[in-house]
Amino acid sequence: MTRYWRENEWHDADFLPMSPTDRGLTHGLGLFETILAIDGSPALLDRHIARMLASCDRLGWNNPLPHNIRSAIITQLAAAKLDRGRARVRLAISAGSGPLASPSIGPDHLVWITVSRTEDPPASITICKAPFDHPSHSFLAGMKSASYANNLLALNDARQRGFDDAVFLNEKNLICETTTSNIFGVMDNTLHYPPDDTGCLPGITRSQIIELAAKNDIQTSATSLTESDLMGCNEVFITSAIRGPVRVSRYESTQYSQTTITDKLREMWQQAVTADATRN
Repeated sequence: MTRYWRENEWHDADFLPMSPTDRGLTHGLGLFETILAIDGSPALLDRHIARMLASCDRLGWNNPLPHNIRSAIITQLAAAKLDRGRARVRLAISAGSGPLASPSIGPDHLVWITVSRTEDPPASITICKAPFDHPSHSFLAGMKSASYANNLLALNDARQRGFDDAVFLNEKNLICETTTSNIFGVMDNTLHYPPDDTGCLPGITRSQIIELAAKNDIQTSATSLTESDLMGCNEVFITSAIRGPVRVSRYESTQYSQTTITDKLREMWQQAVTADATRN
């Protein structure tokens, strides 16, 4: 189910009435957030909105979001009969028409929300090395950009090889993120994660996991990890807004069997997102 915002009103849509010159459609000039909903209410929505608005500010868009995003999402989930269990909410902005040499937002830009049922996360996944790197110096680094073709191509390559996801290294051969998630590794009872300057997305679940670890006496470290470091970890897991922390059972040919810290953090994450959704 999809609804879009135009002329100060939400509209139901089987399709989006986009201009053929919308730069989100033609060139990927847009932003999106993927948000977990529990029993009809979005979890950690304030954090998602803050990240999206920070990206809007970098693009010079000010704030194109309507003020009633939360109520619109809740209404849409109820209308789609997704007010029980887990659901996936996608909030997106497309830049609209405008000059190609300017990233400015156009008067016909679109904001839209799509909701759908989501499956329970897998118990574990396997990951491999992506076939190309993820440049840390890109202007889009750290933004959840609609320019997502690199991620999809790397994900397809992983699936063709029999893996679930692929890990991007940056141009310095440092671990960055996977095609869909952030990544963590446990070594010497310390939770390590790639720092922002690797070019990774500052994930909502990533930041929450770091906070939960610190509050529960789990040592954390922003560490520039090499592929060798990743292979030397005792535990590896990935994080995303919809699935939360998910254990990695294998990277290429390296197997991981320990799950102690991963299991603890997943339980804490589940409690935290459920409490936040209930609060809304």
